[in-house]
Amino acid sequence: MMSSQTKDPVNAAAMGRLIKHGLTVESMLEIELQELAQLIRPVGFFNHKAIKQTASILTKQAEAEGKEVVDIPNTYEGLIALPGVGPKMATLVMNSAWQNTVGICVDTHVHRISNRLKWVKTWNKNNPKSQNPEKTRAVRI
Repeated sequence: MMSSQTKDPVNAAAMGRLIKHGLTVESMLEIELQELAQLIRPVGFFNHKAIKQTASILTKQAEAEGKEVVDIPNTYEGLIALPGVGPKMATLVMNSAWQNTVGICVDTHVHRISNRLKWVKTWNKNNPKSQNPEKTRAVRI
């Protein structure tokens, strides 16, 4: 959720501050938005809201299902429905957390290189709308 469009050292520093604060669903629900924004700064403004919203959604889902432990969804659709989780993140989580290969993670670089190598034809330099990694991820070879 935080790593999107953020360099690894910046993301690692933000995660370090979050972990030091106590990185639990409960602590993310209780923390004030301004304090959370400071902890993850300079990762991105919208991310702190997505973190709190996701913590709230997951808690409500666990309560509705009578579960004592809050966990992330184990389906691609469940993940993609969470704020701040896009197709690349959902694919990565499914592959890594649940050992369920639902596809490959396609970012801008994979999209561009796949087209340059002519593995796919989903990008046209004259058409900004084609510069969407989802077009490459969705291709069935």
